[in-house]
Amino acid sequence: MQSLFYHNYKEEKGSFKTLTDKIVRKALTLHPIKDQRHLYRIQNYLHSSHIQDLHQKKRNLQREITQIEHNLGILKQADSITRQNIIPSWTKFKPRVRDEVLPWNFLSKSFISDHDLYSKSDINTPLKHALADSINHVLQIMNKNARQEGKRIDFKDLSYGYRRQTFGEVEFIEDPSTASANTEYKESNSPFTFSSLGQGRQLLEIIHFIVPLAGKVPVFKRFMQNYEEVCLKDKEMTQLHIVVFNSDSDSSSVKSLIGIVRQYQKRYAGADIEIIYADGPFNRAKALDLGMSGLSEDSLLFFIDVDIIFDRDVLLRIRYNTIKNIQVYYPIVFSQYNPSLICSISDSCDIKWTNLTSDHGYWRSYGYGMVSTFKRDLISVGGLDTSIKGWGKEDVALNTKFVGSNLTIFRSIDPRLVHVFHQVICDTKLNNDQYQMCKITEKSTFGSQRQISNIVFSIPDILNKNDKKIMFNQFIRYLLFKK
Repeated sequence: MQSLFYHNYKEEKGSFKTLTDKIVRKALTLHPIKDQRHLYRIQNYLHSSHIQDLHQKKRNLQREITQIEHNLGILKQADSITRQNIIPSWTKFKPRVRDEVLPWNFLSKSFISDHDLYSKSDINTPLKHALADSINHVLQIMNKNARQEGKRIDFKDLSYGYRRQTFGEVEFIEDPSTASANTEYKESNSPFTFSSLGQGRQLLEIIHFIVPLAGKVPVFKRFMQNYEEVCLKDKEMTQLHIVVFNSDSDSSSVKSLIGIVRQYQKRYAGADIEIIYADGPFNRAKALDLGMSGLSEDSLLFFIDVDIIFDRDVLLRIRYNTIKNIQVYYPIVFSQYNPSLICSISDSCDIKWTNLTSDHGYWRSYGYGMVSTFKRDLISVGGLDTSIKGWGKEDVALNTKFVGSNLTIFRSIDPRLVHVFHQVICDTKLNNDQYQMCKITEKSTFGSQRQISNIVFSIPDILNKNDKKIMFNQFIRYLLFKK
């Protein structure tokens, strides 16, 4: 009786903060509820659970119809039958091609996916809820006759497990509690819809682009052409601050870089393009610090690398998602794979920077080099660590400072911020942490796991050799000569 008219004594005021308890689903009433917000939460949870039950009932009926059609010999063509309409089985489904194989992702204290082999991620909230529901469902089945058998199985902890792609379709559900505060932004000719919790920035806020630069003359030409198309021709409210490292050993490239800048300064008289000179070896943190040194504390900064391509929509998101004294914006950049690999397995080498498929690149979910912040907020967390020399780590150090502050970090993919592929060369003189980070980036940008494995499976000589050097040489020969 006490489980049918359930009174939650475990939590303060019977708030039912934990709704995954099986008693909640079986109870006729839940009492007492002292807060209207908890009432809404329980109603929302019970409705969602009911919808899940209806989805499962629908799926079971679809599978039953498919089975009946099969028995009657009136089954439709195999191509029209989806996996969702087939009864789940470990062995019945036989993929016709390799791409039909559903991968298993590893679950433990962290989550490891086949889409990202080089990093671990925390188990996100939706997955935690799904995992808890699955565990509760299994326990209910196992304890169905617990009273008669005189024993009950309880869940303590999960050592490890595996998760595979779901059978259901993707659904987008609006959260009523935040719908009124969110503003939706739909980009033209883009499959992405963005919602942000930003309060709305002034469209005329000046964005200060700060670009560290050392060498890379052809890449800088491309960057300036892109900047001209997006900002200079349309007279956008932007300023460009280029920090050039003046090295005696590379004086010719420095002169070339300066010559390119002079051309644009002359072509767009009055355009705010500034050159700042830095001495010594390349130091990204030092360059960024120099680039913003002459700006006021109310300046809106955007740290960007010369390898990036962007369009006008990026400016809107920078202004909208960066809020003074409240929020910094870390866009997630799309990073291109090695075009040599893509061209080696495709008849077409037309690689457009707007092509965001998994075969053309990946989202740098753990990249923190691109950031938009007000200078005041950057100063408040202690600024950049200019003591970090060589490749990488300065961006992670800055992100750690923001995480430890009272500022909110807003992360979102940006389909119009693309890192163009370039070969990563890791200096063996770097300290171990930086060197390992560099090697991970080098491996990540080479190509997707699917592409690389397809190449390996297509070359019997590689599979039959145990010598790593022979395998590597065969692989490179395939990329270069397709033999």
